[in-house]
Amino acid sequence: MMKQHLLNTSAITHFLRLGCGSLAMLTIEQSAYAQGVTPIPDITVVAPSDRAPARGQRSGQRAAARSKPTEGSEAAGYKPETATNFGPFGKKPILDIPYSVNVISAPLIQNRLAWQSDDIYKISPVIQLRTTSARGGEANFKLRGFVFANADGRAEDGMRVQNFALAPLEDKERVEIYTGLTSFLYGPANVGGLINYVYKRPTDAPLADVTVGNYGGLSAFVHGDFGGPIDKEGKFAYRLNIVGQSGDTSVDKQSIKRDVLTAALSWRPTKDLTVTGIASHADYNIRGVDPFWNFPVNADGSSSVRHPGAPDASVFYGQPFTSFTVQRDRFSLDFNWRINEIFTARASYMYTMNTTREFVYSNNNVLNTSLAYTQVTAYNRNGHEYGNSGYAFLDAAFDTGFIHHKLTAGFYGNDYRSARDPANNGTKTLTGLRYWMPPVYYAEPGWIQTGFGPTRTLTYSNNKNALIGDDIKLNEQWSLLVGGNYTWLHGTNFNNSTGAVTASYDQGRLSPTASLIFKPVEWISTYGTYSESLQSGATVSTTGVMRFTNAGQTLPPFVGRQYEVGAKADVGGMLLTAAFFQIEQALQYAQYNNDGTYTLVQDGRQRTIGV
Repeated sequence: MMKQHLLNTSAITHFLRLGCGSLAMLTIEQSAYAQGVTPIPDITVVAPSDRAPARGQRSGQRAAARSKPTEGSEAAGYKPETATNFGPFGKKPILDIPYSVNVISAPLIQNRLAWQSDDIYKISPVIQLRTTSARGGEANFKLRGFVFANADGRAEDGMRVQNFALAPLEDKERVEIYTGLTSFLYGPANVGGLINYVYKRPTDAPLADVTVGNYGGLSAFVHGDFGGPIDKEGKFAYRLNIVGQSGDTSVDKQSIKRDVLTAALSWRPTKDLTVTGIASHADYNIRGVDPFWNFPVNADGSSSVRHPGAPDASVFYGQPFTSFTVQRDRFSLDFNWRINEIFTARASYMYTMNTTREFVYSNNNVLNTSLAYTQVTAYNRNGHEYGNSGYAFLDAAFDTGFIHHKLTAGFYGNDYRSARDPANNGTKTLTGLRYWMPPVYYAEPGWIQTGFGPTRTLTYSNNKNALIGDDIKLNEQWSLLVGGNYTWLHGTNFNNSTGAVTASYDQGRLSPTASLIFKPVEWISTYGTYSESLQSGATVSTTGVMRFTNAGQTLPPFVGRQYEVGAKADVGGMLLTAAFFQIEQALQYAQYNNDGTYTLVQDGRQRTIGV
C-alpha cells in the first residue's frame, strides 16, 4: 500500500497565496510501486457556499441556485445544462442548441484527477484518442471518424487556437465538445467538430482549494486554486491557479516535469459591465517521448498488415533519451457590456506564444506482414509558434409581433505563424526489430548539425469571418437559428533556408446555416440542422513510412456540408442525446505512384454517415 504524507496545510496555502516562483517539495514514501492514480482528500476552504460563484452571477441567481445542485457538480451527477461559448451566440442552454454538445465540468475534471487532454478523451464517449500527449504536443484525436492533428479543432474561451502546446486542465472551468460542422460558430475547422476549453474565472466569494497527490506512477503534484474579491465594493476579483508536477509516470523510462501558473483579474465598474484579463505561463518537459507507430498500406490505401493487439502500456517502445521541452505563454482580455434592455456588446482577444526548445522523437515504421519494423529517431529544436485570435459581437434582443429575436452580428478570426532556424540534425535508424520482441535501447548519438541561418517563418495562415445570425423564438415549442458567415482564407508556406514563398492560397465564400428546433415539452428538444463551411486543404506530411512527392504542400480549400437531426432529453437527472448525421467534403487520399512513393491528392467527394 502506498503511504503519502500531506504537507502542512497552512504552510501550503500561505506559500501558494504568495505566488512564489517555486513549489515546496512533496515527500512521498512508498512501500510498493503503484501504477494507478492515487488521490489524497482535498483541503478546501470555501465561503460562504459550497462553491464560490463566478463573477457576474447576480444575487437572485445565487438564491435560486441554492434550491438545486450547482450545474455540473457532483451533487448534480456532473450533468451540464448550458454551453458557455456557443460561438457568436454565447451562453445557451444545451436543450436549445441544435448541435451535438458534450460538456465536462470542473468538478468531474477535479475528481478524476484529469490534467491533460488525454484524460478528457477517456471520459467523453464521442472522442477517440490517436496519439498521446506524451508523444509531444497536444494529443491527436478523432471526432466522428475525422482525424484532428497538432491542436487542429481546438478553441479557448470561444477563440480558435492552432499551436502544438498542451492544454493543462487544472485551470479550466469546463471542456465543451462539439461534434459535427462548427465553422459558422468558430470559423473554418475540421468537419468532425471542435473542443472548447473554458478558463476558470474570478469568484465573488473567497476560494482556497489545495490538492496534493500523484497522476500515476511516481508523478507527484500539488495544485492550488484561489480566488475571491479584492476590494470591499466588489469591483475587483481574482483567480489564481498554480500547479507543480514532477516524477516518473507509470510507463517505464518516462518522466514528466510540469509547472503552470494562470492568473485572472476581473473589473466590474457597474453591474452591466465586466472586463476580465487572463494570463498563463506553462513549462512542460517529458523525458521518454511516446513513439508513433506507422503501418504500411496497399495501393488503394487499405492496411497491408493485420494489426496485432495493443502493446503493453507499461513498456516503453521508444528511446529513453527522447525528450520534449516546451514553454507556452498566453494572454487574453474580454469584456461584456449590457448596454440597455436591447443591446449587448461582447469582445475578446487572445495572444499565444509557444516555444519548443527541444523535440527528440522516434517513429516505429512497420515494414511487412511479419511485423518487422525500423525505428527512426530525429532531433529538432528552436521551434516557435505565434497566434492571435479574437471576436467582436453586437447582440440585439427585440420582438416583431409575437416573434422574439436575438440578432447577433460581428467579426471573428485568427492567425497562426510558425518559425524555426534551418538547422538539420539528421536522424538515427535502428533496423531488425520485431513487434513481439522486447524494445532495444541505445545511448543518445552525437547529433551532427548541418545548415545554419536565422530563424525564419515556415508557415503563415489566417481566417477572417463576418457573420450575422438570428436566434428566433416563434413560441414555447418552435424556434429557428439562421445565419450566414462570409469567410476569407489565406495560407502561405515558405522555404526555411531562403525565406522564399513555396505555396499560397486565398479564397473567400459565403456559408449559410439553418436550424429548426421543436420542444414538445420543456425537457425534450428535437432539431434539424444544415450547415456549410469553407475549409483549408490538408497539409502533406513530411515524416512517416509513406514518402510523398508533394511533402510539405497544402492542398486547396474546399467546401464541406452537413445535415443533422437529433434529440435531447433532460430526464431522471440525466442528459440524454442522440443524433443522425451526414457530412460531405472533398476526398483527400494518398495515391500510390508504383515506385514506392505517394502523392496526396484531392479528387472526388467523401460522404460520412453516422449516428
